[in-house]
Amino acid sequence: MLEGRFCYTKKRWTPLRPWHEVVVLLLEEVAVRSVDYSSLEDFLERRLNFERVEEDEYILETLRRKPAGVLTRGEGTVVYTGHFMGVKVAVEFLGAVEKEVEVVKVNDEEQKVYSARYKMIKAVSESGYALQRLVEELEVDLGLRIGKREWVFHRIEALDLA
Repeated sequence: MLEGRFCYTKKRWTPLRPWHEVVVLLLEEVAVRSVDYSSLEDFLERRLNFERVEEDEYILETLRRKPAGVLTRGEGTVVYTGHFMGVKVAVEFLGAVEKEVEVVKVNDEEQKVYSARYKMIKAVSESGYALQRLVEELEVDLGLRIGKREWVFHRIEALDLA
């Protein structure tokens, strides 16, 4: 007889993990410069179909998961969530954001160049590979420059929400 928690996958019983992992990528001193997108938030919304999350919804999800300091919020924090490579990703913008618009002439036509500097960005997901690929895409498409990167891995006990 099977004891504990199991699920039926691929014609056999597999034990459920009593935990799951959360990967956090902290980016400090981030700079973005683009002609097409006015900011990183604009890129996330228009290109990757991320949505801005209201504070109440995000706090409820944080309480449900109880990740011990992984998803804490500060004043002035803006959160966007969406799916990248089939995995849910949350991107938080922490601290001050400086935005500038420059007008340059290219072939006698004026063109706007947008730039933004972020103090800290925190990306949270259950897939480190998805976060790595997201940052690579941002570096290529937006010319993202990062001062410092820090990876944090958390193993969280599974909660029985039933």
